Amino acid sequence: MKVKKLISVMLAVVMIIGFGMTRLTMAAEAVTKEKIGLLMIGHGEPETFDEKAWSEGLHEMFKEFRESGMEEVPPDDAFPMIMEEIKQKYEKIGGRSRHAEFTRKEVAAVAKQLPGIDVRLGFNEFIGPSFTDIAEQMVKDGIKKLAVIVMLVTDSTHTGEVRNKLNALGLEKRGVKIVMGHPLFYRPETVQLQVQEIIKAAGKIPYDQVGVVLACHGEPDVWTNANRDNTRCKEQELALVACIKKGLLEKGFVWDNMVQGFNEFTKPELPAAVEKLGERNLKRVIVQPAFGTTDGTHISYDIPTKSRSALVDPSVELIVLPGWNENPLLIKAYLELAKDAIKQLK
Repeated sequence: MKVKKLISVMLAVVMIIGFGMTRLTMAAEAVTKEKIGLLMIGHGEPETFDEKAWSEGLHEMFKEFRESGMEEVPPDDAFPMIMEEIKQKYEKIGGRSRHAEFTRKEVAAVAKQLPGIDVRLGFNEFIGPSFTDIAEQMVKDGIKKLAVIVMLVTDSTHTGEVRNKLNALGLEKRGVKIVMGHPLFYRPETVQLQVQEIIKAAGKIPYDQVGVVLACHGEPDVWTNANRDNTRCKEQELALVACIKKGLLEKGFVWDNMVQGFNEFTKPELPAAVEKLGERNLKRVIVQPAFGTTDGTHISYDIPTKSRSALVDPSVELIVLPGWNENPLLIKAYLELAKDAIKQLK
């Protein structure tokens, strides 16, 4: 009887231990199978002219300009003129910006290659859905690990703005682990893509007779000085341009025939950069948007218009390249940045 009782006790202990181990295993599997989210954040731009969206967005932007100490900020009574100018830009590009369309396609292409990851898109300004609303919804849907990719080229005041907005949500205090990935500057594909597109545009013309303007965004000094912890825009744009020039130099382009120009805020502005090359007896000048991941008003209107306003010999052929849009190298860059961020969550 004692032996039978001992056996019964031992079996009971084994069953209890086994049940405990099963629960521990299930708990461990639950942890390892926690839903991982990837939030990709586009800049944002209305697809058609939306006076309300532009007016609200620019009022907020100009307020930030004034608070940062920036001089010569347009007054409120200039808004009717500004709205008319933006409206005309839309009309010149066919009435529609393709920024949001291409941003959605880029995110869809990345999501297709990340099975098992909940990939969503939000925008920083001007249009919805707001990335902060998307982040909140992802948490409500059970995501406890969130990778974030800002779809811009450099660490800038915009990426700093995104970081501040995410911090304000207090998601980490609610048990959500967040990793904010790098912008495109950190990937070699960003250089490879631009070198390839410039070579295509050069065609059969000898490379030593081709000029290249690398069109960068630009950032006011007051922004840079006020956001030292967040922005590396100027230095990263300069470094990116140097890498692109080196890649073209290795293909036979001439260093002095390649210059940096800026869309706004920084000199030399695009007309001056194009005019500089117009003095060098070149056959073709190519303007490459070095910050333009998608076609929008900057890429489709501002850069071409400003570049073509340069006073150069009409015999010099001027080619302005479009945004990077769905270029496979751009998708690969986003994908690798996403993978790096996701890896840090595991």
